[in-house]
Amino acid sequence: MAIKGVTQQVKLSGGDPVDARVDAWLWFYLKRTGSDLSLDSFMAPDMNSIMTFKINFEGRSKFDIDNAKERSLLPKENLDWITNDERQIKWLYPYICDQFGCGIFPVPPRLLGRNLVTVSIDVWETDFTNKSRAVARMEKDWNQHKQSDSIFKWFKEKEEVSRCELAWNWLVDKKYFFIEGQAPISSYKELLIFFDHQRISDSGKKLNVDSIKKRWSQQQYRKKNTGKKQCNFLLSNQSLDKLEKLAVKYDVSKAKVLDALIQFEAEQGVYLPGKVKATSLW
Repeated sequence: MAIKGVTQQVKLSGGDPVDARVDAWLWFYLKRTGSDLSLDSFMAPDMNSIMTFKINFEGRSKFDIDNAKERSLLPKENLDWITNDERQIKWLYPYICDQFGCGIFPVPPRLLGRNLVTVSIDVWETDFTNKSRAVARMEKDWNQHKQSDSIFKWFKEKEEVSRCELAWNWLVDKKYFFIEGQAPISSYKELLIFFDHQRISDSGKKLNVDSIKKRWSQQQYRKKNTGKKQCNFLLSNQSLDKLEKLAVKYDVSKAKVLDALIQFEAEQGVYLPGKVKATSLW
């Protein structure tokens, strides 16, 4: 929402209403061209009155301000693709700082979210054509970056929290990931944000996801087989053949056939006592 006050006192764009975007640009323009403005004054309730005072007291040319604005601000439509999405902002701001050197330092405490990116672009001191082309490239690179999201779709298909928490534990165990100060991951979005900032190729991401999925399968197998223990023993070929036929007949595993027979005999005691008494089992 535009901060009122400068509209009447500082005529920009031929008297058109001055919105918050222009207010933000004007604050940085004044500060970078000599006005003494504290970081706390940015987007403060009295920011417009402070800027108006500075403009009048310093004898600023409103014509020069208007020209500078026209050379700096791209059409709104050029920036509409930038949203308040947390993930986009966390990827985009470091990207524009690294690729185009148009970040802001120090950052005023009230400059947050989408505004951090758009204001950085607005106040970037480069020619209009270069800025327009750079923003188009930013959008293209962001869309291209998101294409690798499909690598992580398994995490949101079901049991998202459990799968993402297991991924976090896996990342902690694999100490080659930089996780110092990182909050534990428990959602698909948080996982995407984490990998957004890892210098790793798509093939590397796939290998990591495959390893996490393998651990998940092992964990599920252990849960499924709680209370069970693997046993190794020898059966005669004849007995093994009969066991396999029983498994096929009842459409169950051989282990389940053995388990059912053992449970039945333990409860009923029908077969073994007579068998043992009549002849040796061995």
